[in-house]
Amino acid sequence: MGKITGGRRPFGTWCALVGGVAVACAATLGVNGDHIPLTSLTVLVALCVFAEHIVGRHPNGAALSGSVVVALAAVFVFRRDAPLLGPLLVGLAGLAGLAGLAGRLYFPHLRRGQWLLISFNAGNFGLSSLAAAGMYQLVPAQLRRSCPASSVASPPGSRTAR
Repeated sequence: MGKITGGRRPFGTWCALVGGVAVACAATLGVNGDHIPLTSLTVLVALCVFAEHIVGRHPNGAALSGSVVVALAAVFVFRRDAPLLGPLLVGLAGLAGLAGLAGRLYFPHLRRGQWLLISFNAGNFGLSSLAAAGMYQLVPAQLRRSCPASSVASPPGSRTAR
């Protein structure tokens, strides 16, 4: 069979673009001067590092880590101080220059020099955390404070039966 060529450049461009957009969003939000509690940021980034390197394998071959849960927890933790920038930085976890080798710098990718995958993973998690934070901000404040309303608003599969 012939060798397939030409597919790598668009993929690399896409990976770099996703990471670049996430960093540009962080820079734009950072200019607004949101006060970020550094202790919370440090703890959440450290949890991201830990969660990213603990992978659960499913029988079908899919691999999952708990870093998504940490990124979503950042939406709640930073809801008052830096509602968009905090979750974005936790999602980026390292490319923002706050934590050195953090969650998205998955060590096997780093050892192999797969910078495009690192850029894509950081950008993907950063932008998804930003989107989650944006959606959370759209929920009316009185609904967010109401425990019964939040349990009704949660997806049926997320509730446990007693």
